[in-house]
Amino acid sequence: MEEIKKFRWFKIEKIPKCNYLMLVPFLEEYGTYIEKKGGGPHFKHVLFIVNEGTLTLCYLRDDFTKGINFLLNKTVKYPEWTEKRNSELVKYTKNYFSFAKSLENKDFSALSGKQLAGVFDQLIDRQYWSHLPGQITTWLLEADRQLFSNYLLDLLKKKVKSDQKLSETFSVLTTPEKSSFIEIESKESLELVKLLKKDQKTKNLFLKNNIDEIKKNLNKISPSLQQKIKKHYQKYLWLHYNYEGPVLELEYFLEIWRGLLKQNNIEELIEEGKNKFAEIKKKRVKIFKQLNFSKKEKKLFDIARDIVWLKSWRKDCMYYGAYVLDKIAKEIGRRLGLSLRQVRFFCNWEVKDALLKDKYDANKLNERYNFSLIYTDSVHRPVVYIGKAAQEFLDRSTFVEQKVKKVEKLFGICASPGRAKGRVSIIETVDDLKKMKKGDVMLSETTYPALVPAMKLASAIVTNVGGLTCHAAIVSRELKIPCVVGTKIATKVLRDGDLVEVDATRGIVKKI
Repeated sequence: MEEIKKFRWFKIEKIPKCNYLMLVPFLEEYGTYIEKKGGGPHFKHVLFIVNEGTLTLCYLRDDFTKGINFLLNKTVKYPEWTEKRNSELVKYTKNYFSFAKSLENKDFSALSGKQLAGVFDQLIDRQYWSHLPGQITTWLLEADRQLFSNYLLDLLKKKVKSDQKLSETFSVLTTPEKSSFIEIESKESLELVKLLKKDQKTKNLFLKNNIDEIKKNLNKISPSLQQKIKKHYQKYLWLHYNYEGPVLELEYFLEIWRGLLKQNNIEELIEEGKNKFAEIKKKRVKIFKQLNFSKKEKKLFDIARDIVWLKSWRKDCMYYGAYVLDKIAKEIGRRLGLSLRQVRFFCNWEVKDALLKDKYDANKLNERYNFSLIYTDSVHRPVVYIGKAAQEFLDRSTFVEQKVKKVEKLFGICASPGRAKGRVSIIETVDDLKKMKKGDVMLSETTYPALVPAMKLASAIVTNVGGLTCHAAIVSRELKIPCVVGTKIATKVLRDGDLVEVDATRGIVKKI
């Protein structure tokens, strides 16, 4: 504790609706792993503050600044090192997803306590290998100060003069040439809607009824279409699961399909999807040639493009893993007489003894959810503090707080160009979705897949954190709406209902 008193922490991100099972496993060797992989010795100390299921991620301010600069310099000097980290991550995430898939429909109630603990450990092990390696390139390289994005922007500014052209060029050069899970689902949805459209009875059902009536009368359409709808829903119901769910309802998909049928341009959208990656590739080749990029500069933009895809891919694998892990957690809870929320606040190494030796304290699990700390030095097993001990830890710690003053204008990074005006709607969790209205300017600490329904209604998106390869940047480009990321304080100085103007091309958000 004496050593910890000297630490200067800073809070980098809030993670709503998260839990111990999804984050504690990868903390044990966090900074040690990064150092072993050549990422420097600067990320050893990590702290999570837990308040009613919302986790605040903290690092040591001085070490973190050194660490992210080290990673940027290493990527610029040795891009093949970063490419290797990305290649490893693809392998680990595919293994994680594949193993989770093999468990999705397993009857966990038929397993012995030892077998259940074994399956749990196997899934957690793959989660570890999917989550920890991804920290280097898909998180730390862009965290806090968006160093990699800014480096690439500075490089581009020497070749492109106008702000509009700069944003458009960056967008093309960092657009992935592989599909995310959301894009795969969208393509399959279009193919399904094409079949629904061909069947006049089904088409009429969707176009002439509300969602409740459509759902109620699905049993009246052809058995083959019923089966395809059921299969699609079961395949993708986890898509916005995040760390704790819930799964999507069938109504979510029915609403999308009804909207597509009303658009009456299914074949055109399918064709666009087929040609998308070929068109992107052509544009990239043309830009590289016109702007006289060196071989190394091309490689750096290839890395950025891959990171954009990997961020989405890795998170989706994580969310699918969380969906399957919850199935195991429910069975653990059934055997121990605990709620799903209580099971989620076990440390992963405690589960085996809980199942086989009945060794656990339900009250401590509740306390961990309400208020607790998780600290790691990346050498020893993470330490959990609850109650008085947690408060004492915070009282002895120093936090570098960002001073927030009243401002009329905010500055960030242009993630997707354009201008928009609208009322502010602050959307942090799924519970906030109901307050989002079409045309609102959506503000968030950061975005993630479960918030996509709100993003689709927004006239513009503004976030506190994130760079040009973050989730908000990726989705806003797909939706072709203005987006400013990395403002740091947008949700702290603006309120629901404030009227703002977003000039994303220049990275400016102004209260009007």
